[in-house]
Amino acid sequence: MTKAAVAKTWTLHTWPDGSRRSRTPQEFPLGEWVDITPPGLDLSDPDNGYGLGHAVDHNQPGTLYFCLQSYDNILSGLYKTTDYGFSWSRIGAVTPQSEGASDYIDQPIRIRIDPEDSDHLYCASSVRGSAQGFFISTDGGLTFSRPAGLASAASAASVGNYTDVYDIAVDPTDFDHILISFHYEWGGAYGTNCGVMESTNGGTSWTVHAPESTWGTGHSLKFLYDPDNAQGNASTWLLGTQSNGLWRTSNTGTSWTQVSSVNIAHGGMQGHYTDEGVLYVGGETCQKSTDNGTSFSTMRSGAVAWSVFGDGADLFYSHNNFAQPVQTSPETDG
Repeated sequence: MTKAAVAKTWTLHTWPDGSRRSRTPQEFPLGEWVDITPPGLDLSDPDNGYGLGHAVDHNQPGTLYFCLQSYDNILSGLYKTTDYGFSWSRIGAVTPQSEGASDYIDQPIRIRIDPEDSDHLYCASSVRGSAQGFFISTDGGLTFSRPAGLASAASAASVGNYTDVYDIAVDPTDFDHILISFHYEWGGAYGTNCGVMESTNGGTSWTVHAPESTWGTGHSLKFLYDPDNAQGNASTWLLGTQSNGLWRTSNTGTSWTQVSSVNIAHGGMQGHYTDEGVLYVGGETCQKSTDNGTSFSTMRSGAVAWSVFGDGADLFYSHNNFAQPVQTSPETDG
């Protein structure tokens, strides 16, 4: 993969009226979904690509990031648009160059944007990537680097594999407070499980939180912290496993309690707080909590999904089967 190929910018697909001109957000058809997938990415084959991460910059309307994992490294990568998806650029140079591999993030899985600084990003790359790990950017995603403190903390705690990062959770009141989970087992004393690593200074130094013996690998993370409803705090977290349900800690990982036997879907779990402070999470079923993750009830039995999200009025339930539709429900109903 060459730098010239990665930096290429495309124009969006022709619109239904045949136009290729840019449109304002007001010109999007109301009540309809518009395909803004970066052109050239044929995702009709479910084995060809997986959009496993995205982020919207609320300080710069029209700026979105899209993480595409694919078996074809020419397609996979981190994409950015600044004009509501009319054009896209493939970004994410790694400095220094990845060890003997791609010098770009080639298999991104998660992206997070600092709400106070649009140029400050976190990205995770894992599974099949040749440039794996937890990365930080200070230039809006053009270049990324790995924090040296992560390797030091992993080595000191005898963590066998710290580069295969699966998820990133960020404190909603402090972007420097980070949690990351992992796709692959840590080995050694941790066996076939992997735990959580935490930084409170933007990735400079890290604390290793050992896993429970039944967790397995490939976890999702969420801060159970809803400042708008004065609910939870930065010490309360939710961890979703693929083989042993959901786990909650209220003391920054010192101890954990299993709060649900329902597993997350392979690929991850997204959660959403409604305006009333009700928490919804995706997984093997859709689950709902009215006590900030202390207990859960099933809302969509048998409907496996990666995510539940909302816009303040409606919930959107996204199945992990590409042939199934996105479903909606009022946020007050679920």
